[in-house]
Amino acid sequence: LWARHTVRARYAMSSVGYAARLNQDADVGGTLGEPEIWDAEDKVERDALALALIIKESVSSSTHTARHGCVIHTGAGISRACGIPDFRGPDGVWTRKARGLPPPECSIALDRAAPSATHQIIAALVRRGYVRQVVSCNVDCLHIKSGLASDKLCELHGNCFAERCETCGKEYVRDFEQLTVGFQLTGRHCVDGACGGRLRDQVLDWDDALPEVELKRAERESTHAYASIVLGSSLQIKPACDIPLRTTHLKRRRGVDDKYRGKLVIVNLQATVKDKKASLVIHAESDRVMRRVAQHLRLRIPEYIRVDRLRVKYEPSVASFAIRVVNIDDEDAPIPWLDRIDLRFSSPQDDVLLSSETVALKSPFVHHMQQLQLPVTDALLVVHMTFHFAEGCTERPVSKRHSMSLVKTEEVRYEFTTIVKRYEQENEEDDGQVSC
Repeated sequence: LWARHTVRARYAMSSVGYAARLNQDADVGGTLGEPEIWDAEDKVERDALALALIIKESVSSSTHTARHGCVIHTGAGISRACGIPDFRGPDGVWTRKARGLPPPECSIALDRAAPSATHQIIAALVRRGYVRQVVSCNVDCLHIKSGLASDKLCELHGNCFAERCETCGKEYVRDFEQLTVGFQLTGRHCVDGACGGRLRDQVLDWDDALPEVELKRAERESTHAYASIVLGSSLQIKPACDIPLRTTHLKRRRGVDDKYRGKLVIVNLQATVKDKKASLVIHAESDRVMRRVAQHLRLRIPEYIRVDRLRVKYEPSVASFAIRVVNIDDEDAPIPWLDRIDLRFSSPQDDVLLSSETVALKSPFVHHMQQLQLPVTDALLVVHMTFHFAEGCTERPVSKRHSMSLVKTEEVRYEFTTIVKRYEQENEEDDGQVSC
């Protein structure tokens, strides 16, 4: 059942597709399907204010400790608001698989998912200096899409959209998912200078070790943090689940024991085995809590604007010509954000349409036409293209016009805004809120 589901929707699978590509015989470990706990509204309000105060206190000059700033640790729970199923919840991917049920429904393809309010607030907290590092076990690329700088992000389990050069280490983040896991070759090559090294996917399988550089950075940053804040994680998979606890350990500096233990905050809908070690536990959705934190810190939630690019290749020959619309990075890769293209043609002299019919192109976006069918006397043809974006995109179709040569090959690159998501209007304004 899982295999059939994967083949049917290979490029639009969300966390289901990622799960199906992993080793199906591996033990996922931990508990599955634990009941969710929903704190009362008044408790969430109080705890969100307490969390905001911890965040503000973490960078306060009056805090007499070597610890500084926060590290945020994120799990699949923060992406549920984006339409992406979690793994261990009552209806999670691993939970349903263990019960012999089909995969959960995905309301959005992973390649078109927009960051949640939590993703955007985390990025804003980093830019404001409250958060020193983000440690994530998610592979959905939503932290990067939120604008979070790569040097502030440790992706412990990899990224479904990334591939890395095995020679120089340069990483490429694509607009399409990699279809392999376990650091396999993708078939593409590095284009950084004259490198030309082979690229490999960046998603861990169950038996793969965590990336050493990211793991050490996550441990180091957590050790020196004033607070570790866990969002949307049941904290069950080692070694990632133990990293937040480093903040609560006493540490030594200049040969003297630091008497200040860092704080641990856990925001999750399920209880975790680490709850008893936490200074604050909030059983609520991450967005619900972090929106209130943003209000208390007078933090504006930045809007999300997605920009996508493609190439249009005009290829004439003796008796015909072809128009090819291809991915900006790889001609053989899909363009997941594009649904269809409407084509029309006109003469360059009077711009009169050569036909009343519109050619509708679906993937693969290639159109062949015989030159003998064209009543034009010069070497140009005007191409009118209307680009319709795929489901999940918010923006209206965009039209482009290009005078195409009938005697030489050309390539034109286009850039589109495909998704705009604003968060402020979703924020529950309350003049009674107390800012910290």
